Amino acid sequence: MSQPDASSPVVSVIVVSYNTRCLLARCLDSLDASAAPPVIEVLVVDNASADGSAEMVAAEYPEATLLEPGENLGFARANNLAAESARGEHLLLLNSDAAVEPSTVGALARFLEEHPAAGIVAPRLANPDGTHQPSARAFPCALNLFLEATGLERLLGRTTHGHFRGDETRPVEYVSGAALMIRRSLWRELGGFDEGFFFYGEDADLCRRALERGAETWYLHSAGALHEGGASTAALRTNAAIEGYRAALLFIRKHGSAGAVAWARLWILLGATLRAVASALPAALSPSWRARLRTYLAVARLALSANPYPIGRFGWPEDDAR
Repeated sequence: MSQPDASSPVVSVIVVSYNTRCLLARCLDSLDASAAPPVIEVLVVDNASADGSAEMVAAEYPEATLLEPGENLGFARANNLAAESARGEHLLLLNSDAAVEPSTVGALARFLEEHPAAGIVAPRLANPDGTHQPSARAFPCALNLFLEATGLERLLGRTTHGHFRGDETRPVEYVSGAALMIRRSLWRELGGFDEGFFFYGEDADLCRRALERGAETWYLHSAGALHEGGASTAALRTNAAIEGYRAALLFIRKHGSAGAVAWARLWILLGATLRAVASALPAALSPSWRARLRTYLAVARLALSANPYPIGRFGWPEDDAR
């Protein structure tokens, strides 16, 4: 990793980790191989991992600043915590299961410096097999949930900017928080991530609030990163699905209307029902089908829940009263 000099670093890289020790090491190694300039500092927040991630960082990457809150703060709170002590002109929020190409950090920083209207910029993401990973998306809304529920989204590609393949640099509505650079001045102006979003949705909300202040979000296709995707949630499939929908509903409530939330809940329920029925056809009662069914039933429960919004942890608020 580039060692900060006496002056402030140009980029502060914030990596939030939860039980991704091996991938975290790959992520930090990719930063170590980053071409200089710019001068960077690295801050790692360990969300109470049980796999030795924090110990590994302390022993093998002593130049990184390790923050251990002692609990799983979730993605938004953990990034906010690290950003409080970041010194760079720009913040690069990087998932622990992502690895940047050598020129990526510098390319993102230069883009912000050369494009005053841009407040946020993100690289193209690739799957482990090298295929394109969609990371430029349209804001959550009831219409998008309807298209997803009915299967029309596969035809229209509305949530991915018309099946955008990441082959050009362009402004987009929002980008994945897996790899996102933002001006630190803008971050502070926005107050960082909205901590009401526990696990997903904070990236969409950040880009939306930036846009409301006149700052554009851009996709930079000439900068790249490999992203494993879902590494922190591999063992939390149902919880991850629930948090995804909770985040979408919170976004719609925050930036839309009560009516839009009602429609969104209806489309979530419809989508879960259709998927439960469709998934039973090829492999009824198989172990994998039963696992999927539990997820679909949990999503349906969420759509009917008295409180469908994030609660700062995994689980159900209704269960707290029992």
